[in-house]
Amino acid sequence: MNLRLLAPSLMGVFLLQGCGNSAITGIPDSKPFAPTAIEKPRSIAHWKMIANETVNYLLQAVPFEGDNGLRLGVFIALPTQPTEFERAYFSLLSSQLSAKGVPVLVEKRAGALVLNYVTQVVAYEGRDGYHPFQASALATTGVVLSSPLVATVPGGLATVVAGESLLASSEAHSHTNCESLLSVSLQKDDWLLTSWSKVLSIHANDAPAYVKPTPIIDNTKRVKIDG
Repeated sequence: MNLRLLAPSLMGVFLLQGCGNSAITGIPDSKPFAPTAIEKPRSIAHWKMIANETVNYLLQAVPFEGDNGLRLGVFIALPTQPTEFERAYFSLLSSQLSAKGVPVLVEKRAGALVLNYVTQVVAYEGRDGYHPFQASALATTGVVLSSPLVATVPGGLATVVAGESLLASSEAHSHTNCESLLSVSLQKDDWLLTSWSKVLSIHANDAPAYVKPTPIIDNTKRVKIDG
């Protein structure tokens, strides 16, 4: 190994680390949370599992038995301009509630329980994770530090780059960096009875199913008003 290049490199790393220390700069250092497992739905069958989980929580959190032994009806409020997920979720919630003996109201009425839900998609950039050409960069660094004959290894590096390109294009290593927040609340008149939320990891290619469609504006239809 070429110690003449290694020693200055290590010194530079330690120097940069020291200059970025919060005790010196006065700027707080960020500390990431520990890694957590987030469920990643990939089919409508998974959406059905989410609806079932929602209904199970509601049945445990709210006593649906009303006065005189009658069950309270639930009106499910469909969001405005619903996404594909929200439309399917509406149907799945209706079927799950009905299957478990909870009446689902077609129209909202006084005294009924109102089930509201909304989804929000957050796309992150610059996430730590697999990036193409990491291995080739490490290989190049190793060659520079170990041997002055860099010109003898372009073929090997080209092979590594080609392999990494195929690996990066595979679904297993493609970036998702998208999460969806599902928020559910059960309301009666002016009272919020309970709320429930769930964070989902979604594939980037599946994100359009969770995002509200863009309104289509037809500029060809115009109304002229004389007066």
